[in-house]
Amino acid sequence: SAISKAAFQNGLIIETSGPNDEVIKTLPPLTISQDQLARGLEVLAESAREVTTSKQLAAAE
Repeated sequence: SAISKAAFQNGLIIETSGPNDEVIKTLPPLTISQDQLARGLEVLAESAREVTTSKQLAAAE
């Protein structure tokens, strides 16, 4: 999916599933720190914003 590609470019590896890759799976280790988890979720949220913003801009043109 576009979000998983953007996340990878931003340094986060995630996995997708579903027939159209519409499900994003996060697989953090059980020993992840609060800071690392928060940072990973920030990267995921930013990646989703990047993708949705670019799609909205493309639709407006």
